[in-house]
Amino acid sequence: MRAADVVGGLSDPPQPRRVSAPGPDANHGDDPLLTIPPEVYVRRLLGVEVPRHRKVPCPFHPDQHASLHVYESAARGWYCFGRCRRGGTIYDLAAPLYGYDPRGESFLRLKSELRRLFGVLEG
Repeated sequence: MRAADVVGGLSDPPQPRRVSAPGPDANHGDDPLLTIPPEVYVRRLLGVEVPRHRKVPCPFHPDQHASLHVYESAARGWYCFGRCRRGGTIYDLAAPLYGYDPRGESFLRLKSELRRLFGVLEG
């Protein structure tokens, strides 16, 4: 039996479409705070320099060894590989540090405070 006998008059399968991947910060819309590199906001919010290995002490639990990893891109943000396992964006780091809830009116106040702190104009 030949392959042509099996597939008969079936048309060729559709070719896969190429979809270009969005840029690293494309999902952040027009929020300029979400484009600030984590190294910049971690240094400003925590008052520590980010070393070459990109690990700093986590502010959310006692840390014998630096466990908070600071990623290079704003899309990845930061993540604690220690006890708390927290991570995320500038908002996820700043909200508990400043005592804000990351939702509702509290979030709007946090956003305003961060815009002031980082010199970002209202858009």
